[in-house]
This record gives sequence, structure tokens and C-alpha cells, in this order.
Amino acid sequence: MRAAVLPGQALRDASTLRRQATASWCQAHDHAPEAMATAAKAAGRCLRTIRRWCEAALAGAIAPKVPGRRREAVAREVRKGLFLTLVTLGARTSEQTLRGLYPQVPFSYLRAMKKRVKRAQASHAALMRGHLTWQRPRRVWAMDFTEPKATLTDGCNRLLRVQDLGSGAVLAIVPTINERAEAVLDLLPRLFTIHDPPLVLKSDNGKAFLANAVQELLAAHGVTHMPSPVYRPQYNGSCERSGGHDKYRIEAMATAAGHPGLWTPKDIGKAVGVANDVMRPWGAKAPTRGDVFTATPRIGAEERQAFQETYALLLAYEEMRYAAACGRTIPRRKMDALRRRAIKHALVLRGYLTIRGGPVSTPFPAGLEDSNS
Repeated sequence: MRAAVLPGQALRDASTLRRQATASWCQAHDHAPEAMATAAKAAGRCLRTIRRWCEAALAGAIAPKVPGRRREAVAREVRKGLFLTLVTLGARTSEQTLRGLYPQVPFSYLRAMKKRVKRAQASHAALMRGHLTWQRPRRVWAMDFTEPKATLTDGCNRLLRVQDLGSGAVLAIVPTINERAEAVLDLLPRLFTIHDPPLVLKSDNGKAFLANAVQELLAAHGVTHMPSPVYRPQYNGSCERSGGHDKYRIEAMATAAGHPGLWTPKDIGKAVGVANDVMRPWGAKAPTRGDVFTATPRIGAEERQAFQETYALLLAYEEMRYAAACGRTIPRRKMDALRRRAIKHALVLRGYLTIRGGPVSTPFPAGLEDSNS
């Protein structure tokens, strides 16, 4: 592999290629006078220049040249060590650091290996990410605190947002003072009364969501809480991303009302109405998010009990597998990961969630697919 071509050199090489192409075309026509004249007219050059190009091509004097010396071959062991180093330290490691570890490797090869590792990591991340599709509205909700991009009334500085994942309908956006459990305890009972409790409620690891009072409220209504992993806000990415769209709509309503940069409860209510009753993510002739949410039947007692039994069985299965593999007490964070995996598999088995791509799932207990289909 040769060194990179500079812009000026690229222009010179392009000119050389044009001369080669012109000379080859003339040679293909046996350097006939008519062909030489046609080539001169097409190239915008005089006939004498075209003859000189043809003579140079026959002598082998026209060839694009790339500056720099050839890169020396790198031993297989060194290549393998460099690759493992980049995987361990990360593809963003500076070339100076790599050159200090591998002084015999040229800078051009270090740059090429960094690009190769970046592409490999990007492909692996895309493979592991997977694409989730929520099949049934009302079954899974997501809640999140978000920081507004403007001033709120009554001294509030946060927005508590609750969304249905199956339909995308925004159930509530409430201004709050800081991220407190009291705001969650005030909003959720009202939503449970209006829409009935969901089967699963997703959130991040905020203290307001993990408070004992909130957990007791969810347990009393038969709601399974699914917190995100630590430092992984993208696990609740659907709610995070939709929150940005809602903030854009709120600002648009505030601007239309004549007070940009100041969000009132009226502006927030209008933005929620637009998200639910105007937006049509499935097409111009498809129903709105609010129509899809309203038309979906509510959750019955038998459906809730069936999901909880499936989740309990899968959680016991995950705990059994961990105990058989490690033979020790399950740490708290590992237990949270097992709960998330059991909830995800229960949603898949009950038909509430489909996952396209992503890593290979843990095998289910024998016969569970048939008993819960």
C-alpha cells in the first residue's frame, strides 16, 4: 500500500490519465489523421500535442506517479499484537501512543489498522443492537425525567414524561421541581385510573423511580418495573428520543403563543395533543397514535396473571442457570440483569415484543413456548 495522494498530485494524476486515454483511443484507430484530429478537438489541444502524447505513450513515458515510498511489510505477530492492542485500548488511541508501543510499524499502517478496527467495532455494535418492535399498545409504558430547553412556570425545572411504547402515544408530560419520587407517586395513580396499569413500566435508574414507595405502588397494581442498566440511558432510548421531539413541539407552541423560551402547562398540553391526534407515523391514511392506543383493548386480569407467571418462571430459570454456572450468591447488579432478561423473554413469548437482529437469545425452558403461545 502506498502513501496517501495529495490533492495536487491527484489533479496531476487525473491529467495523466486523460493523456493515456487519448493516446489509447488514437492507437485503437491506428493513429489515422481523422482520429488524431477528432482527439485534438475533444481534448481541446492542438494536433501537435496529441502526436506528442501518442509518442510518449508508445515509449511508456506516461504513467501516474504516487509520491512516497512503499510501506514495508509488517510481521504477522506484530499485526496480531497491534490488533489486540487496539481492541483493548480502543480504536481512538492516538497514533503516537501506538508508535511508542510498536516503533517498527509505519504511521500509515497504524492509521489503516485503526480504521479497520473502527469498522469492525461499528459492524459488531450494529449486529448486537437489534431492532425492537412493540406489538401491543397499553402493555408496556416508559417514563423518564427530561431537562427542558426553556424556562418553566412555577419554578419547575424538569419534565416528567410517560409514553406508551406500543402506539407511541404520549400519556402525560408534567412539569416538576427536580427529579422527585413525589412527582411519580402523584402522576402514576392518575394514569392507572384513566388507562389501567400496564404490564411493564420501563425507566432509567433515577432515585425517583427506584424509591421504595414507587416500587410498592407498582407492585400493588401488578406492574413489573424494568429499570435500565447503570449508565445506559440508550436502553430506554425510545422514550429518550421521543422526548426530544416533544420538546421541539412545546417550543413551537410557545413561540406561536408569543412567549418563546417560556413553556406553560397550556403549551405542553397542546404539544401532547399534536403528538397523539395529529402525527401519523404509519402513513397519511393510517390512524393516529391516539387512535391506536384508544382502540386497543385494556388488559384483563387473566392476561396480567399469565404474563406474571411467565416472567416468574423465566426469572427462576435464569437464577438456576447462574447458580449452576457460578455456584455463589447472585450480586445485586447481576440480579437486575437477570430480571431484565426474564422480562424481555416474557414479552417475546407473550407476543408483545419482536426483536430483529441482535445477539442470540438465551434458550427458553423446554415446553415454555408451547405452554404460553
